[in-house]
Amino acid sequence: MKLHASKDLASNSISNSTEYANLWPHISISKEFRKNIKNKLIAHKFPYTTNILIKTGGLGDFVQLTPVAKALKIKYPLRPVVAVINHSISIFDEHPYIDLAINCGNMHHQVVVKSLIDLVENVFDVRYISRAYGTWKNTDCYYANSWFYDHFPQSGLYAYKLNQHVCDLMLYSLGLDHYANCNDVFIAPDLMIKKVSGDYVVVSNSPGSIEGGLKRWTSEEWDELIKWLHLKKIIPVQLGLRKDPLIHSTVMDLRGKTTPRQAAGYLKLSKGYVGIEGGLSNLAKAVGTPSVVIFGPTSAINFAYPDTHVVTNKLCPTCLWSELWPQVKCLKGNKTCLNLPDWKSVATEVSKMLKKGDA
Repeated sequence: MKLHASKDLASNSISNSTEYANLWPHISISKEFRKNIKNKLIAHKFPYTTNILIKTGGLGDFVQLTPVAKALKIKYPLRPVVAVINHSISIFDEHPYIDLAINCGNMHHQVVVKSLIDLVENVFDVRYISRAYGTWKNTDCYYANSWFYDHFPQSGLYAYKLNQHVCDLMLYSLGLDHYANCNDVFIAPDLMIKKVSGDYVVVSNSPGSIEGGLKRWTSEEWDELIKWLHLKKIIPVQLGLRKDPLIHSTVMDLRGKTTPRQAAGYLKLSKGYVGIEGGLSNLAKAVGTPSVVIFGPTSAINFAYPDTHVVTNKLCPTCLWSELWPQVKCLKGNKTCLNLPDWKSVATEVSKMLKKGDA
């Protein structure tokens, strides 16, 4: 598809290309949103060649976006990169690869994408299998696996079959895999934080959403692990959302008390991350902090980084975005995910992580 568009962002026109008139016919564009974004681009004097990346979801999704931004910056160093996400835009403050972050709020993802097509030369819809709308030549990988794009996020249930980390899937499907990989996730930490007086690890049982409730580790296992950490003279510092349940009465409780970049700061200065797979495990990688990650219903193939200490029972395949996922119900009727490990298995990996860090 070839776009026929004015290359002048200051144009009064706010209609998008007729070439995509049949894209998601049940979805209408938001002219107000499109105009607001256009005005922001003009205010920053960004050219038509600006690359817009669209990614909605949670904290981990935004971290996973950063290798794509890096790849585009390497390929086109003079073209601004704009990230459009649905919350927490401050996470990209002082970012080396993202020039501007814009909040699209609770607007439907397809409305966001369709509203911005043709506003700049290329708009990248970043899912696990990703594509661009504009002059960008979409890859054979995208066309061969477009089902994953068309049925996202439910297609995440089968993403493990593609046998790559989700960041690498994004890059490969866009033809950017020569410029970056999953190890290139990056967030600039805010180190202007109250320091912890002693060695500590960041702990979290936060799934990031109600739907991700099956990720949670049991309170009984947390109790034993926290006691073990104290015996090792390691302070457990809990980060996460204010609404997250307290893991243990003896943790240093910072739930809801940090910005995402301050959380990144605490992770950066810690001995490591210990907790379930989610936003904070991705954030740990983004600041170069080692992690012991408890995997339950999500796939380590897609969400563990090469240096992640993975702990899982591997009794079931992933059930991410299965029909019962939104109801937080196990497909086998179990009260908790069968893949969740016992505390001793986690402690073993924590010992390895701490020993390696002291080496």
